[in-house]
Amino acid sequence: MMIVPLPINSSSRNATLYKQNYFRWLVETAQLLRQGDLDTIDFTSLVEELEDIKY
Repeated sequence: MMIVPLPINSSSRNATLYKQNYFRWLVETAQLLRQGDLDTIDFTSLVEELEDIKY
């Protein structure tokens, strides 16, 4: 399955996506990490998700 990301301009857009479409946020965040696009990643939400894994 290939999901084409919407154009992303900032981490605030990524944060909004987190609230609106969790699955798409996961896919796009993984793509951003693979691309090394650290300026666009919503690190607050990413850290929360990683911390929740331990529970």
